[in-house]
Amino acid sequence: MIKSALKSVLLICSTAVLIVFAAACGNVGDSGGCIPAGPPMDLDLTDTGAWYKTTPDTTLSDYCTVTLIATFTNVASGAAIFSGSTFQLWTIPSGANPPVAINSEPSGTVEVDETFSYDLTVDVSALASSDTGLVIRPDSDTFGTMGPDQAELYSEEITIQ
Repeated sequence: MIKSALKSVLLICSTAVLIVFAAACGNVGDSGGCIPAGPPMDLDLTDTGAWYKTTPDTTLSDYCTVTLIATFTNVASGAAIFSGSTFQLWTIPSGANPPVAINSEPSGTVEVDETFSYDLTVDVSALASSDTGLVIRPDSDTFGTMGPDQAELYSEEITIQ
């Protein structure tokens, strides 16, 4: 009888600890990976005049990653040379710099009217709940940061999941 009662108490305490642990971990799943709050959603890049911003606004921290594949056309006054870090990326409105896995980015010389591309995976799982968008702009050795007047968006494929 006592043994049975102890097993029940242990089971109740273990369950309570697991519930508290799960609540403290936010969107972490059984395997330790991130679990998004909603289904995957496609985003777009919008020209803001000085950079490109993801739309529509959404709470980034409700998700795990943003996969951003974007191709730009060099419409600057000359060839753009890319080496090292070739982009700036931050969140709106906090200005945080989330971790980014660079799958591919431009390297070398891109002549006027030629295209260059990025394939990035951005970890958004630990961002502030106030962050509702990502901002990106190319950064070349030749021109520094390249806004839409120098790097025109040619195509994009952006998924938040």
